[in-house]
Amino acid sequence: MDESREIYQYYVHEINILVGCLIRWRTLPINYHKIIAQNLILEDFSHTLIINKTIDSRSRIFQYFVESIASSPVNVTAIKASIRSLLRSSSDRREALICLVENTFIGEENAEKMIAVIKTDLSALGGELGYPIPVVDPIGKRDILEGVGKKSWLENLSYQESIRNLAIRLNRGEMTFLKSKFESDIYNILLSQCLDHGIHELKSTFMNRVKSGVHLAYANFALREAYDGYFLDNEGDVMIDLNNTFC
Repeated sequence: MDESREIYQYYVHEINILVGCLIRWRTLPINYHKIIAQNLILEDFSHTLIINKTIDSRSRIFQYFVESIASSPVNVTAIKASIRSLLRSSSDRREALICLVENTFIGEENAEKMIAVIKTDLSALGGELGYPIPVVDPIGKRDILEGVGKKSWLENLSYQESIRNLAIRLNRGEMTFLKSKFESDIYNILLSQCLDHGIHELKSTFMNRVKSGVHLAYANFALREAYDGYFLDNEGDVMIDLNNTFC
């Protein structure tokens, strides 16, 4: 549902970091994906989107949100990109993340360790990590074949390939580049991979699903028009600017 996707995009940084904590430190057999969703659905941004919905609609939005978190393709590139984005956010948002971790992992023996690591990560100065973002491997045959048939498999692969390429550009100092060229490159990478493995889909559907993943990657790097993440060059082309990423 659109509201669920909008909430996910807005809180992608918090989701990446909370799910990253699960992957690294979880010890209790608890449905943390549901707890994460419950905590985030109560936040102001989410509340504003769903306050006027019917009870049934809210229930469907929440269920879709839980499923999206459970299937989220979180990796080290996404997590470190989220930390960078939060370094460029308000202190209120960073403090709210610490509270989310505390409220989500009540009873976990590693909770204090999680909080200490996150506080250290968020203490870097200048809005940068101070080191290159670790870059995951490009998608390959295994990713394609294991993904096909799963919910949002193409969107997730597009997201993974997009954050990977955004991180590569950031690491090598390529801070501004043509938005249409970036999106075309991601589209062609995925199209080639899928065709190589006999996977076919309507062109219009394929393109829209790839764009959905790319847009989530933009959110992961806090690339939004409201924060000057895009600008028009002298020829009227839309450029991405990794210098101006705030959330």
